[in-house]
Order: sequence, then C-alpha cells, then structure tokens
Amino acid sequence: MMTSDKQTILIIDDNAANLGVLSGYLKDGGFQIMIARNGRDGITKAGRGKPDLILLDVLMPEMDGFETCRQLKSDHSLKEIPVIFITALQSVEDKVKGFAAGGVDYLTKPLQEQEVLARVQTHLQLQAHKKQLQQQTIELKQAKELAETARKNAEKANQAKSLFLANMSHELRTPLNAIVGFSEFIRADAELAPAYREYLDIIFRNSQHLLELINSVLDMSKIEAGRVTLNAAPFDLSDLLDEIRELFRLRARQKGLTLKIDLHRDMPHYLRTDPAKLRQILINLVGNAVKFTDTGTVTLRVSSVLHKGESLTNLFFEVADTGPGIAAQERANLFQPFAQTAAGQQKTEGSGLGLAISRKFAQLLGGEVRLSSTVGAGSVFTVEVPAEIVSDAELSRQVPACRPIALEAGQPHYRLLIVDDKPDNRKLLSVLLSPFNFELREASDGISALALWSEWQPHLIWMDARMPGSDGFAVTAEIRAKQGRLSGGAGLSGGAGLSSGAGLSSGAGLSSGAEIQTKIIILSASVAEDDRQTAISAGADDFLPKPFRSAEFFGMLERHLGLKFVYEDSAPYPSDCESAAESELPVSAIAIAEVPPELCRELETATQRFDIAAMLHVIEAMRTEHPSAASQLERMAQNFAYERILAAIRR
Repeated sequence: MMTSDKQTILIIDDNAANLGVLSGYLKDGGFQIMIARNGRDGITKAGRGKPDLILLDVLMPEMDGFETCRQLKSDHSLKEIPVIFITALQSVEDKVKGFAAGGVDYLTKPLQEQEVLARVQTHLQLQAHKKQLQQQTIELKQAKELAETARKNAEKANQAKSLFLANMSHELRTPLNAIVGFSEFIRADAELAPAYREYLDIIFRNSQHLLELINSVLDMSKIEAGRVTLNAAPFDLSDLLDEIRELFRLRARQKGLTLKIDLHRDMPHYLRTDPAKLRQILINLVGNAVKFTDTGTVTLRVSSVLHKGESLTNLFFEVADTGPGIAAQERANLFQPFAQTAAGQQKTEGSGLGLAISRKFAQLLGGEVRLSSTVGAGSVFTVEVPAEIVSDAELSRQVPACRPIALEAGQPHYRLLIVDDKPDNRKLLSVLLSPFNFELREASDGISALALWSEWQPHLIWMDARMPGSDGFAVTAEIRAKQGRLSGGAGLSGGAGLSSGAGLSSGAGLSSGAEIQTKIIILSASVAEDDRQTAISAGADDFLPKPFRSAEFFGMLERHLGLKFVYEDSAPYPSDCESAAESELPVSAIAIAEVPPELCRELETATQRFDIAAMLHVIEAMRTEHPSAASQLERMAQNFAYERILAAIRR
C-alpha cells in the first residue's frame, strides 16, 4: 500500500503513448502514479497499492475495461475506489455499460489535460467527502451505541437506587413506627407519672426528629431518581394555613417574633393540587424564616391570579422575614442539596435539603420558588404554583384531633385481623385496638393470613405491604380473586361490599347471611409513591404509610367500618408544637452565669462535636448546684437547639 502523503492514481492502459500522456498530466498536477498494462496486472497492483482513484482504458486485449472494473468492484477491499473509464467510444450504450460495471465517469479521447485534472480532482473530492461521511456515520453509530449503553446503565442504576430506597425506607421506618406509635400511645395516658411523661417526650421528639431527617434524605433521593409523582387531591386552603400557623406560633412567640399570615380577601377556599407537597414547601420556608430571624416579623402572604373563564388559578405564597438576609454569592447554590448559608452553618440544625426539596416539589406542581434578599434587611421567598378551584363537596371529612376512649353504644361486634411479619408492629396495632372490644387475631405471613381470612372472615384486615413469601399486595389480590369466584365471578372491587356495619354479626363467627366483604387497609413503610396505587389496584380499600399517627389510624376505622367513637375532649393527641416549644423558652442569663466556667467549656466542646451523650453528662454534673440552668440546657439539648446552648454559655 502506498504511504506517501500524495494522492495516488493507478492508470490501467495497454497503450504506451496514452500512459505517457496521462502520467505527464497527473505528475504535473501533483499526483503519485502507478501503471499497469492490462486488466489482470491492474487488479493485482490495485490490491497491493490501494490507489485513491483508477483511470481505466475500456479497449484492452484479454480483459477489457468493463470486466476489469467488475472484478475490482467484486473485491471488498477495492470496491470503494472510484474508476474513471478512458475511451474513444461515444455510444450511449457503452457509457451505460460502464456505469453498470461500477464506473463513476468517462474521459473521452483525445484527452485534454485540464479536463483530466478537473475530473480526477472532482472525484477525489467526492471520494474524500464520501469517506468523511462514512466515518461520521460510524462515529454517530458508535455514539448512539454508547448513549444506549449509558441509558441502560442509568436505568439499571436508577432501578438499583429505587430498590435501595425501598429497602432502606422499610428498614428505617418500620422500627420507627413502633417507637412513634408506642410513645404516642403511652403519652396519652392521663395517669402517667410526670417523670415518665418527660422521658417519653424525649423519645417522641427524638423519633420525630429522626423521621424528619430520614424523610428529607429519602425525598431528595427519590427526586434524583425521578421517582416522585404528583398526588393531586382537594383540600381546604384555610385549614392548611391554620396548620402552618399552629406549627410555628409558639416557636415564633418564644423567640419574640411576630408571625403573620395575610390571606387575600378574594382567595378561593377549596383547591386541588398535591397538598402534602405544598404543605412541605411551606413548612420548609416558614420554618427557615423563623429559625434564622432573631427579631421582627415573619409574614406569609397568600394571593392568587384566576385564569379568566377557567377554574384554574395561580397561587402565590410569599414568606418574608426580617432576618440577616442572604449574600449574593450564596444565592447561586442556595437551592442545591446540602447547601447552607453562613447563617445556616452557624445554626448547626437541619440537613441542608429543605430548600432543594421545596424547589423540586414546586417544579413538580408546575410552579417555581424564587428568592429576593437584602443583606441586613431580610429575605422573601415566593412560591408560585397552579391549582384547580373545587367545591367543598369534594373534601373528605377531617380526622378528629382528640383521642378515642370508647365506641358508642349499640354498634356491631367486629373481627379485625392484623397481618405483619414484625412482632413489634403487631403488638402496636393490638395495643391500639384492644380497648375497644374488637375481636382480634394475628398472622405473621401471607399464608397464615389467607387461611385465617377463609376460616374466620374478618370484617377488616390491617395488612403489612412487605412480608417474606407472599407480600401484602399479593395476599390482597388473592383474597379479592377468591371473593370474586365465591360471588359467582362478579369480581368485587376493593371498595365494594357492605355499607358501614351492614350485615355484620353481633358475635364471633360468621353470620348466616351472605359472605362478608372484608375491608383491607395496607400499611407500608416504603417511600415508593406508586405503592398506594399498587395497593388500590390489588383490591385494598385504603393505604396507610408508616410511621402513622393514631388519629390517622382511628380515622380509617371510622371511614371503612362506619364506627362511631367516643372522644375525650380533654385528651387530645399530644402536640409536637407544644412539646418542642419548651426548648424555645427564654434562657436565664443569671442562671447560666452561675455555672462554673470549666463546665461551660466542657459543654461547649461537647456541643460543637454534636456529642449528645457528653452534653447530657456535663448538664447532669451541673444539676446539684445549678438546677435551673441544668433544666433549661437539658430542654435545649433534647430539642437539638445547639446554637442556643452555645449562645447561652458564651454570654
């Protein structure tokens, strides 16, 4: 093969005079020349030298130019070399024959130098473009293959991440369900000794704090994995704003802040969007405003712009504070995961995920979060999200906020089956249900659950989603399938069946009437947002995420069995705000000042290391001589108010 940088032309011609003329033209044109005096010699030299172009005489003895061209084109390594015929023939048939053999052009004798060079250069350029296009095609194909491989790898990674999230969610939230559930249940006991109530408050606050951190990390992971979906539902805007006010009212008051909610007078009351995500956005933004504002006011302004002639509106929530403001250089990364301002780093609270999650949730709702801020004057975070205006008839009844203490008289006797592979979770449900004279049975796996359902016919099943062997979804689907066959194939849906309390026996065992349409509520500690739809598709009547609050639990019993509870107005469910607010009580400078400096230094070191055990050890050492200071510092430590501890002991 030729290695010169010059382009090589192979001339195949049995006429020495023609060879001389063509060689002269091409050498003057800067080309390198190869010569062959017949077709077979030309094919051999083409195979060895791989020329860039071939000039081929048509009329030659033994093998003419047409046959020579056909054999050149039949060789895979030579077929791409352009061939220009040289001939004195003028007929159209001869030219067609040449093109059919694989030629790209003709040079007609007598030869003219300028024409020869022009045609040669033209076809060399065309060949170069063709090679370039072929190379680009190869590169494009390779790029597509790489992109497809990357896409498949990304899908596998996302699937692995989703599986990891589901497993981690279940492993982390399942034990938290027992911790939160039992501590909430015991805290509601009016006869509980004050000391034990305080210990339970500590357990409850810490479990709630841990749950919030887990949820934030899992929410961010779901967002990055593209696993977050929109769950639109009707809600009462006033109720949502009242909840936000109550969540932060005490905390703001005990910091000396004014918390205001300004609702525009023309605001619609009932709306449809994803209320859980909107609530989380507002909690994150108002919570940050209260956290970082030391004096002045935190204001939540709410307004809307109605789409003319439609039932759609754009909601605007402005969270304004009189805090330190955010410097321009800190704003660029403010909405990135784990990003914190200088003020946020000093506070030592939170995960740095709140703003990132808020923006992602707002975008999922079809809106956005924007920031304007002036250093030293405060910040304004504006949330804009679209929503549909609905009627109050679409709203579901709110769960009562008080603890049920008994069932109203004259209600049927109910059989409830608890299905969960975790003994602690079964125990929690049993403890919650035992005071109400339900007949209870338990199953630790899907096979036992199916057997008990078939034999015992419970009115309602609390079904865990994830269990070894058959999971809760599969067991639910099997129960519905069997019910469909028993009823003649009508195929009862999860929500179908008897109206509340109708046809229920007054004691254990089956009534003599038609078979009971068992209600099934699936409980899940997974964060997968399609679990709810999976549960309903399997035939479940409802879905309850873990950890759950007792109010949600009893509310579902009311809805699905038509139960009527007696509520003790004086025994509401414990309020997170009330217990958490204790950490915001004003710190006594006099009490702290009396603590020996060496203990203050030890506490400062432990606090800076976030070593809660060491902090409580130092605080306990203060208690004998300085009980007031110890009590205040202990409350702050239990509520993770580390920045307030540091501020107090550094005075």
